[in-house]
Amino acid sequence: MKKNRTCADGYDIMLPRRVYIMLFNINGINMVDELAYLVDLSAGALSRRILGLKVLPGFFILKDVTVRIKDRENSLFLCRAGTDEICHVIPNFEPKTWEFIKSITTRGDVIIDVGANIGTYTVPLARKVGMDGLVVALEPSPVCKTLSFNVAINGLENVVVINKAAYSKRKIMNLYYTPQKTGLTSLYSDWTAKASTHKCSIEVEVLPLDELLRSLELKKVRLLKIDVEGAEKDVLQGARNILEITDFCVFEARPNTIKDCKKILMEEGFKKITILEQWSDLANYVATKG
Repeated sequence: MKKNRTCADGYDIMLPRRVYIMLFNINGINMVDELAYLVDLSAGALSRRILGLKVLPGFFILKDVTVRIKDRENSLFLCRAGTDEICHVIPNFEPKTWEFIKSITTRGDVIIDVGANIGTYTVPLARKVGMDGLVVALEPSPVCKTLSFNVAINGLENVVVINKAAYSKRKIMNLYYTPQKTGLTSLYSDWTAKASTHKCSIEVEVLPLDELLRSLELKKVRLLKIDVEGAEKDVLQGARNILEITDFCVFEARPNTIKDCKKILMEEGFKKITILEQWSDLANYVATKG
């Protein structure tokens, strides 16, 4: 189950089905945005196929674009130029993970999205659970501004956006990120080392998830989704109370963190932990109590 998380495969002009999906599943909200997206799609495909370049989607987008993604509950997403943000909403980004999450989510559910990025899961899930449900989205990096904007342009009133980082205890830490590759934001510098020479860091206050969400007085959580680039064990350690009331936990982990993650989850009543998708030494796992 290997996948290229940079989504470059979606640019291969020799794969008609993928091209069809890229053309008809994603549309700019106006002619200018549609043209910008099509230029990026075409230039990326040619650069990959003819020149052998491994360019990311968005590389040739010269202006911010807003696109509508049919597969993501017909949601709108602003994707900024000069970033990998469009990577996170095109159809071949974590397709099996999205299909699973979509299959277990119904109206009225409560979802917690730790490491929400621009709202890849937050926005469509909020549309899916409706006003009877709730999505809590945590994103500590500057991309939280884009997340909040995407929540707003979709007219969502059932989303709580928290610009903080979840951890095992309260403290001040450095958060490492690159403006271009927003998906590699981490509390650990080695996770962003390969992302760019333009690595940035900011000081953030990190807190246990149980503490961050105490005021919401949650009684039941359908899904806890965690994508925090190496800090997943720490997030779980600080979410013992939340885990007690959670049905499913979908999380990203590496071999050096998965053992501890499994131990914590099993201690909190999760019976089955399996891989949803895997690429290189990284994988998305799902833990269930049933």
